[in-house]
Amino acid sequence: MIVIPLDDIKFTCQQSGKCCCNPNILVTLTYMDLSRLYRLFENDFHQTLRRITFYRFKKKDISPDLLKKVVLHPIHSSQGYIVPSLKKHENGVCTFYFKPNCSIHSDRPLACKNYPIAFDVKNDQLYCIWAKNAKSTCAGIGIGNLIPLNDLEKQGRYFLEETEKHNLIISEINHEESKGKPLSAREALWILIAYGEKQRKL
Repeated sequence: MIVIPLDDIKFTCQQSGKCCCNPNILVTLTYMDLSRLYRLFENDFHQTLRRITFYRFKKKDISPDLLKKVVLHPIHSSQGYIVPSLKKHENGVCTFYFKPNCSIHSDRPLACKNYPIAFDVKNDQLYCIWAKNAKSTCAGIGIGNLIPLNDLEKQGRYFLEETEKHNLIISEINHEESKGKPLSAREALWILIAYGEKQRKL
């Protein structure tokens, strides 16, 4: 069951670029996002790596409470606790944004596809809410027809499935690396891509 505490669930992407140009919006990447980017660059790992950065958590901030709050769990790498995300230019604009449009709009990451909608689970119920600050950033809110509830639920379930699988992979990586030397960020990224490629072929 999906619970939607939204005052208005009309949304049509206007491709205004406001979300792409907002320096405060971090586009984190699942293992399947990374696999899609890898294929977009014709299986060129070096080119894929050039478009990715890593959000870093301080060790003192890592706790069970944090893991309940963050969508994608951090990887324990030799560079610290990291989450892969799309790289931004110095002015905060996404590396894939070329005015007036996103250059990978049809292959954009899951976080971008869902925006400005966010999903959460509480007491076994799927909640659909507007993402933080979405109403001041997104030009498409309130435009077009109402989004069918079945479509929202399908979108939310897919999001939860992909993020849960991603976090299970991260848990496996962190468990194995706790026994020895942590992987580098580059090595961890390659493992995530490999998982995504394997999933794609199933």
